Amino acid sequence: RGLGLSTIEGHLFQCVQKDLLSAEDLCPKAKLERAMAFVAKHPDQKLADLRQLCDEKFSYAELRLAQYVNNKV
Repeated sequence: RGLGLSTIEGHLFQCVQKDLLSAEDLCPKAKLERAMAFVAKHPDQKLADLRQLCDEKFSYAELRLAQYVNNKV
């Protein structure tokens, strides 16, 4: 069907939100915790803006996962 990477990541992140998959299965715990803290400090920012603000220390996928996990809590 030719699914894009971001589509697959989105489905995986939804599984994390529903407790079907652990976020640590997708990203190392220490990096995920740093990404979550960063995203929490900038709750109204879009992904592209977050990526620039963090000097690209986190990938789009890591930032998006952090948003999913933060919204789950």
